[in-house]
Parts: sequence; C-alpha cells; structure tokens
Amino acid sequence: MKFCRFFVLSFFVFIFLLAPFLANAVGTPLVPCGRAGTDPCNFCSLLDLISNVISFIAFELTPAVFVGLIVYAGVMYLTYATNPGNLDKAKGIFKTAIIGFLWILFAWFSINLILQILGNEETDKRRSFNFLQKFECPNTQVDLPDGGVDTSTSVAGVSPTTRVGSGGHEMAITEIRAALNATNKYDDLINKYAAKYRIPPERLKAIMVAESGGDQDARSRAGAIGLMQVLPSTAVEVARELGLKNPDFWNPDTNIEIGAKYYANLLEQTKNYSTNATADKYDIASAAYNGGVYNSSPDTKAALEISTDCTQQKVYAYQCRTNPGGLNETYFYTINIDTTEEVIRKSI
Repeated sequence: MKFCRFFVLSFFVFIFLLAPFLANAVGTPLVPCGRAGTDPCNFCSLLDLISNVISFIAFELTPAVFVGLIVYAGVMYLTYATNPGNLDKAKGIFKTAIIGFLWILFAWFSINLILQILGNEETDKRRSFNFLQKFECPNTQVDLPDGGVDTSTSVAGVSPTTRVGSGGHEMAITEIRAALNATNKYDDLINKYAAKYRIPPERLKAIMVAESGGDQDARSRAGAIGLMQVLPSTAVEVARELGLKNPDFWNPDTNIEIGAKYYANLLEQTKNYSTNATADKYDIASAAYNGGVYNSSPDTKAALEISTDCTQQKVYAYQCRTNPGGLNETYFYTINIDTTEEVIRKSI
C-alpha cells in the first residue's frame, strides 16, 4: 500500500514537472505569451498557467491514474482467494482512489473559482462566475478583417493609446458595410456626442468602425477598450476633464463620449496643422487618433511630422508612401475612415 501511494505521488510530480516541456515540444505552450509572435506575459497569463496546470491534472492525469488504481484494485480483489490479505488491500485502494478523485475535483472547482475572481478584477470586465467553466484570460485582440494593431503616441498631455485599427490595407466596401451594420445600433449615441463635441457624426461613426468594428467588448493587446478603443489611463484623464464620477468605460454611452471628447481634443490641438501641409483637418485629427502626433522613440516616425522622404510636395509622414515604416497603418486608417464616411453619406 505504501509502495502504491509512493508510485502515484511520484507519477504526479513527474508529469507536473514534465508538462511544460511536453507542451513546448508539441507547440502548445501552457500560456500563449512570451514567445516570438505572441503578446508579452502579464498577471492574467500567470492565472492562465495555473488554470492550465490544474486542468491538466484534474481532467487528463487524474482519470488515467484513477482507472489504473481501480484496475489494480480489481486484480487484487479477484486474487484474494489465494491471498486473503489482498481483499483488505483492494478495499483500501478503492477507497483511496475514490476519495482522491473527489478531492481533486473539489480542489479544481475551488481554485478555478478563485482564478475567475482574480481574473475578473485584473481585466476590469464584468463577467459572471461559472465554477463549471475553465478559467481563461479574455481575448485581448479583436478579430477585424486585417487584425491590425497600432500603437499611438501621446499628444498634448493625453496618454498614449494602443488600439485595434483598420490599418494595414484598404478595406473593401463589403468589409465597411459589414462593420457599419454592427455599429448602427449606436447611432443615437453617436449623433448625441457628435453634436455635443461638434464632430461630423459620419466621422465619429467611421472611427468606431475602424477601431472596434462595433464590438463593445473589444480589447487590444495593449489594453485599449470598448467601441472607441481608448486605454483606461486615457479614459481616466478625459473622464476627469468631463467631471464623470466612477465611470464604467465599457459602457457604450461612456466609451463613445470619451472617444468623441478625445477626438475633439485632437481637433483643437492640431487645428493649425492643416496650414503646415496638404491635409484635411479631420484627417489630421484621425491620424493623430491612430498614429499620434509625436514619435514614441527616436527610431520611430511621428505621423504628423513633415515628411523628409516625399519632398516634392509638403506632406506629413503618414501621407508619404516612400519608406512608410510604422506609419503604413495610419495611412490606410485615414483612407478607410474617409471611405467609410462616403459610404455612410451615400446610404442616408
């Protein structure tokens, strides 16, 4: 009996230690982060790791060990006639296997519920708890036609914002119409805040299409959230400016107002930029919303710096197709917004 317990414990420890290497070997790591082409790891990734390990033990390893012990106990029971001592051993193994199996399931339910609570606090998303459902970190990237992700830089004291955008390619009309269908239910809010902050409603809706495609649960890899894809830090600053108390940034009404006010701030802060180069003031603000005004590091271009590559005509860096660098997305972003506006106006 002691040998059986030692064997089971040793087997669990061996599999637990070997699991990460097996997972990496088959290309399915325990956490989808920290590798080439993946997102950086964070606290939620640690919760994911714990969840994957305990789920592996509870639902892959434990059933195999349980069946093995039951089979072993059955053999002992069948042979007790020749060895009476085997009957007590068989009963002991049965009891140990059943109690152990139930304890492991109880432990999984308990730990999984704790992970859901911790994960809910970490991601700031209002999610219901389901102790029967395995914990997983929420998807941090929105599936848009191009899957593009853009990093914006700060402008006039507004925090940098990274958001899922429509950059990377010129969207087809069918893509735009599909995204517009998803945003139509927010038209009243769009019109309300477009009027409040003196923004063309078609422009505000086009930004929503480019940023989230109408998905109010959208979250970028950098943490930008909601329909208008603003970082919580940016949202806090704008909310403070608006005097909002305890705002829910996931709420469509709040998120759209934050995005509209942020865009209005950019319009004001870049109002003189249209005299520096050939560009519409709304396109300039849109480029700032997506690509920032200032460069985030010495190695990156700023969207609204005068291009040094296209010198025949005075244009901004994001408008130049020569050596576009990281501004390729911003170039297409502004084109897609202009196209979306045109589609909206023609459909009215």
